[in-house]
Amino acid sequence: MMSDEDSFDYYDDGFEQSLLTVTDIQRYIVDPVFLQQTGLTDPYAYDAYDLTVADSRRRVRVVLSTSLDHLVAKRKIKVGSRVRLTSVKVRYDETRVNGPGIPVVEDLTVVSQHHAAAIDDLNMLPWYPENDVADTCHPVASRRGYYMDLWSNTDVANTADDFQVQASGSLGNVSSPDLYSVREIAAHWQTLRASRPRLLLRVMRRSKLFHYARPSKTDRWPFQLHLVVGDETGCCMAVFWNVMAPRYLNFLQEGSVILVRNFTVKPRFQVAEHPLWVPPGHTWHDIDININAHNPLAEVTLIDERDVEDLHDVRLPSLTTNFISRRELRYIPDGYMCDIAGVVTFVGDVQREKAKGKSGLSSGGFWQKRWLHVVDHSSNLPFVVQLYRGVQKQEFEDGGLMTGAFIVCRNMRVVRGLDSVQSSREPRHVYVTSSKETQLYVSEVDEDVDYPFPDDTMLTSARRFARARSQDRVTHRGSLWRMLFSFPLQPTSFEAFTMQHEKLELTPCSGWPALVDSLTYRESAQIAVQAALLDVKFHPGHARIRRSKRTHTSQNQQNQQVTSTSGATAEDGTVYLGYKYTPLADDAESRPEGMTNMNEDDCFTFQWRGLNADIVLNTVRPCNLRSCPSNLTLHALLSGSCDARPGEATVDVREDVARRLEESANFRSVASLTRYLVLLDLYCVDGQTAVMGVNRAFPLRGH
Repeated sequence: MMSDEDSFDYYDDGFEQSLLTVTDIQRYIVDPVFLQQTGLTDPYAYDAYDLTVADSRRRVRVVLSTSLDHLVAKRKIKVGSRVRLTSVKVRYDETRVNGPGIPVVEDLTVVSQHHAAAIDDLNMLPWYPENDVADTCHPVASRRGYYMDLWSNTDVANTADDFQVQASGSLGNVSSPDLYSVREIAAHWQTLRASRPRLLLRVMRRSKLFHYARPSKTDRWPFQLHLVVGDETGCCMAVFWNVMAPRYLNFLQEGSVILVRNFTVKPRFQVAEHPLWVPPGHTWHDIDININAHNPLAEVTLIDERDVEDLHDVRLPSLTTNFISRRELRYIPDGYMCDIAGVVTFVGDVQREKAKGKSGLSSGGFWQKRWLHVVDHSSNLPFVVQLYRGVQKQEFEDGGLMTGAFIVCRNMRVVRGLDSVQSSREPRHVYVTSSKETQLYVSEVDEDVDYPFPDDTMLTSARRFARARSQDRVTHRGSLWRMLFSFPLQPTSFEAFTMQHEKLELTPCSGWPALVDSLTYRESAQIAVQAALLDVKFHPGHARIRRSKRTHTSQNQQNQQVTSTSGATAEDGTVYLGYKYTPLADDAESRPEGMTNMNEDDCFTFQWRGLNADIVLNTVRPCNLRSCPSNLTLHALLSGSCDARPGEATVDVREDVARRLEESANFRSVASLTRYLVLLDLYCVDGQTAVMGVNRAFPLRGH
């Protein structure tokens, strides 16, 4: 805790000189009001950040200048950072009489990191009186009424406590004659609207939260939440607009029952896809039931299922399922919507990718995704699952999603990638990916779960398999593999690769430093470059060492550790990009954040030099060989022709083979270096350390 000498005054020079602790960082989308109130003029600004900083006595919430956004995006400022605000201006909202000042931080210095245990104590301090924020959940500047999740555009940071919603209600005096049906509403809405009809509905599907904020717009609550709802006469879409979307987001689940009134009905804005999830005998109605917070104020009540049972003449539909097994996946067409269940055997690291619109261009912000392997009773090969984060944050994060857990993934879409297949002999790399309506159910293998959907023979078989399965069959992978896993697998020949990537964009070496430096926290990217192979080294993993029961290692087999940033310049002027292994002690405190177990698996490291500049890429390739023949070549290693598919058994790299590969690459003169086409998977671990994985590399003919 800071001493009294460190405390600041809101308006005097001490405010800019005190040593402060960052206790919270909150993100929102810029709007015209934000630019007006803060006096900032960045025309390309998208994200805005409010920082809560504290001394030993009080807290204050300040606006971070958009020119300093990169400090948050690259995790140079995070909760616990000790900072000095070296330049602060106070702006006044001239449209409000005697309105409070808005402190805008134009520059700051990061001094150190505070002990995390002290943050909770600092968040209990009172607010500075002139900082008119109290414990509000909306930004200091702008018209936005909410904060977004710090790293994703798919969820709001506001908690359920910020919205006053009764978790469960009753029908009260409402009886069956008071209820209308979806069929009646669809057919006679213009006649019925004046009577303010009531609908009793079951939630059949829940979508992700649609967030359509734009920096040029001043929408206070730019959200939509889409639900498929139904009763015994049919199903339709219900759309929760604006503040109603985040308000009810975490209260409405698959299977929930709601009583709605004061809604409006319009023809469906978009033609619905073929509704496979509509129960047999039920009709799909192309209407939207619109739930708004005004004109009119909709009434939404969550109803206990037991109250519905008391209405003997009301029959709400049950949820439908469409489970497939891993064996059946081989024959499922592209785009098919399905459910899967099984044991999680691999969990990749969370990756952030730039959100893109329908045009394929960046639309601002990021999506979060991770890769899973899920094994069921029908095959030794896993489902490869590309999972994007929706609104189920707990199930998506590491605390809820772990190897060995039993998972049910609802409303997944099959991807066969047929556009890249050039012949019938090429392998099909089939996987399943999230849809906008995906729901996850994660549990312990032995846990009894009361799912909201009916039991299914496929689900029963998967659970029986999971309980009988030995836990030691779960795949344990080190950090490198979890960071760099990529799917679908790339072609293993130069001809097939260039045919699949006809419009491959190559990044010249002059653009490497700026590209690597632009990567933000957990951001992933894939680039193609031409480069000369400079150096190859093999690094045995700790798993191999444990298996061989060695009691000592040579220097290059000791704990390796990442010691790089986005760029470093040697004395001779050569620029080195990406991390590089060095034989350092196993010091957890000096590791970059998120880089534990870096040395669990065998790997090769490669150095590549730019063709036109002294720029060197430090890259890595985790070993994933299904076989290691004595005549294994560097070309076979880099092309992936000996790699195992997900679920296949792998073998250790023979050390004599590894040493021969090192020597074959490292005893060449600079003039005879081989030129390669290299596909790289990039991952920014902690916002500042860039990991570069070699996905594929092919020697170019004539070089």
